[in-house]
Amino acid sequence: MERQFGTSQVFLWTFGATLGQVACFAALRAIEPGSATDLVSLGAVEGLVFGLAAFLVWHLYGRARSVGDFLGVRRTHPLLPIVGLALGVSLQAPADTLQFVVEWSLGPPDEAEVLARAAMLRAETPYAAAMMMLSAAFLIPLVEEVLFRGAFFAALRGEVTRTGAAVLTGVCFVICHVEPRVWLPLAAVATVLSVLRVVSGSMLPGFALHLGFNAVSLAVVVLGVIPVDRRLNLPWQMSLAGWLLSAGLIQAMLKLGTTADAEQARTEDDVR
Repeated sequence: MERQFGTSQVFLWTFGATLGQVACFAALRAIEPGSATDLVSLGAVEGLVFGLAAFLVWHLYGRARSVGDFLGVRRTHPLLPIVGLALGVSLQAPADTLQFVVEWSLGPPDEAEVLARAAMLRAETPYAAAMMMLSAAFLIPLVEEVLFRGAFFAALRGEVTRTGAAVLTGVCFVICHVEPRVWLPLAAVATVLSVLRVVSGSMLPGFALHLGFNAVSLAVVVLGVIPVDRRLNLPWQMSLAGWLLSAGLIQAMLKLGTTADAEQARTEDDVR
């Protein structure tokens, strides 16, 4: 009997992967209390849990296809990853605006949260900063894209349309981040990631976007551009420019999605 992977399953898998991640974090803290503020260790735990979840989804729902094909690791238009990377930078402005809305509505984060974030993002040596960047800007985006826009998206395509799979994986991506204060800006990023996954037929452009977004978000704090307890707080002129640049890049993304390379990738993406 063929296994079904629909709306209920994707939310259950998201809950299971998130719960597994939280449990592993707790176990790691019990063994090594200092790991609670070690971004590299936390990234490794997420990589292990989400990577295992993606493998299990492939094993249960997609073994008729190669791992790479199932996860959407395929060639698309060569400019789409570049546009994705640029979007990862430009989306800082919309995310900053939406974070302002959150803080205006709910107030600033509490002191304990700020202190924990400060400890996690403190890099005492260039090597420590490089390892943090590797974890937060490469490993975490990779495993999150592999799980959500890779394994979950592919498994859902047996039951729902591309658009349905994009919406469901976007929602699951947002709620797996257990701090509700980040959901609104993350929803904007997730929406662009989902559209990019649909139009490109590949996971790779979304990974480029995710990498760029995380790299900039981390770098501005590690390099001391902004305090750890503050958002970017861009001047309105820069914020407007970021919104307009993001809109232009999204238009370019949609245009590139009509090319033969992107259409071929979507055709291969639909083979189940």
